[in-house]
Amino acid sequence: MGTPLTGQTPSESYIDLLKISNSNTGLNSTLKRVGDGGGTDSIISISTSGVDVSGAISLSGTSLIASVDDLNKLNRSVSDGIFQSNKVLTVDSNRGLFTLGGDIDLISNGGGVSNGTISNFGAGPFGYVMNNLGLVSSISINPETGPVFKATITSSSTTVSISTPTFILNDYYAATDRAYWLRLVVVQDGSGSRDLSWPATGQANGNIHFPSGQWTSALNRYPKLTPSGYAPTSGEMDIFDFYSYDHGINWIGQRIASGVLRNG
Repeated sequence: MGTPLTGQTPSESYIDLLKISNSNTGLNSTLKRVGDGGGTDSIISISTSGVDVSGAISLSGTSLIASVDDLNKLNRSVSDGIFQSNKVLTVDSNRGLFTLGGDIDLISNGGGVSNGTISNFGAGPFGYVMNNLGLVSSISINPETGPVFKATITSSSTTVSISTPTFILNDYYAATDRAYWLRLVVVQDGSGSRDLSWPATGQANGNIHFPSGQWTSALNRYPKLTPSGYAPTSGEMDIFDFYSYDHGINWIGQRIASGVLRNG
C-alpha cells in the first residue's frame, strides 16, 4: 500500500499526484497523456471515450504479449460471412493442433463461397468415420457425412442413390477443380441372395456409371458365377468405390471386391 497524502498540502505532494496536460480544461474526447506533478509522462493516455497504452501490459504480474492484430481477432465479423466467437486458438510453429475429440469444419456456410482446404496434410493412425446405415431395403449415400458407408441389404432389389450436398456444389467456385471419393460396403443379410439396383442416368444429379454398364445385376456383379447363376450367401460383402470430377453430378463406379466372406 502506498503512503497516504493525509495532512499534506498540494505543494508538499504534487510530485505524486497524477494529472493530464490539457491546458486546465480537464477530460474531453481527445486522448491526453497521464503524468505526475513533476511533468514525467506515463505510458497511459485517457479521454472521455477511451484509453491508450503505449507500452507493456501485465496481468497479475504476467506480461500480455498478444499483438493488436491478435486482440482484434477475438471477435471477428468480416465481409466474407465468417463469424468467430470470442475465443483464441493458438498454434506454435511446427507444433500440433488438438481439439480433444472435436471437429475442424472447413465446409462453406454460404452460396458462392468455396470450402476451405488443408495443405501439407498427413492422416494419422485413425480411421475414417464409418457411416453404418444398418439393415436397409434402400441405400441413400450423403457425402456430407463422410466418405465410407456400410449397409446390410434386406431387399432382393436394393436401390442405391447418392445425394449432392451444398458443400460439394459450393466447390464449383474453388480456385482449383475438386474430386470426390466414396466407398460403399454392402453386406448380405441373414437370408442372402440380395441384389442391388443402380439408378438410371438422366436424373438431376448423383448419376452412377459403371464401365460399359458392368455390375448392374447379380448375373454380372458376382465373380463366382456358374452356368446356372450364383446366389450370394449370408454375410458376403461387396465393396464399391465411386469417384466424381464434376461436383457430384456424375459418379464413376468401380467394384473393388465381391463375394468376400468375413468372420464375425
